[in-house]
This record gives sequence, C-alpha cells and structure tokens, in this order.
Amino acid sequence: MSSEKFEDIEDDFRSSLDGLKKLVEDKIPKLSGEQRRSAVRDAERKAEESQQLLAEMDEELQNAPPTYRTQMGNKYRGYKRDFTRLKQNMKQLSSARDGSGGGGGAHFGRHNEVNHMENANRDQLLQGTAALERASQSVA
Repeated sequence: MSSEKFEDIEDDFRSSLDGLKKLVEDKIPKLSGEQRRSAVRDAERKAEESQQLLAEMDEELQNAPPTYRTQMGNKYRGYKRDFTRLKQNMKQLSSARDGSGGGGGAHFGRHNEVNHMENANRDQLLQGTAALERASQSVA
C-alpha cells in the first residue's frame, strides 16, 4: 500500500532528477548570456520539484510498513545523496563564470539560499498537510 505510492513518487523523482542532471551537466555549461540564465532558472525549478518529491518520499518512508522500510530507506538515502551532489554541481556552476561576464553567478547563489529556506518551509508545510490528511482518514 504505502510502497506503491513510494514507487510512484520514486519514478517521478528519477525523471525530475534526470532532467535536472541533463541541464546542469550538459546544457548549462555550454550556454552563455540570457540563454544560460534561462537554463539556470529552469534548473532551479527542477531542483525545487525534486526537493518536493524527496520530501514526499520521506513522508511515505515514515509511514511505510516495517517490512518495506529498510529497503525504501536505502533507496531514499541514495536519491538524497544524488540530489545533494547535483545541487553542489549547481553551486559550482554558479560560482564559476556565468558565461556572460556579468555577476549572474552571485545572483544564482543568493537565489539558492532563498530557495533553500522556501523549500524548508514548503517541506514543513507538506509534512503538516500529510499528517493532517492521515489524521482525517483515521477519524473517518
């Protein structure tokens, strides 16, 4: 039951992470100027989406039956590690030249800090909403 939802979220996460990886590792380094800034914004959106999916996977992991929890936990930790590495690559790209000679890299770094805070708030909200839904379902 809980593992099916985890697997659905896992598929969505893998797809999101693959798209993000292509942007960060293949596309962004080859671009410059406005095209690069646009690709960076796309990468930031994909990173937010991936972060949300990780939070949902964590929530499912917490609610998983004990028989599945260890295996799901190992997968979750691996995905989180992959995502963290990719985020570090994004930061390295932002601290490297932005391709236009401007200060876009600094903006990207500050924007990531704001996004991190927003993601933390969003994750907390998602966890609260999920807890509320579970409580509502258990009452019904």
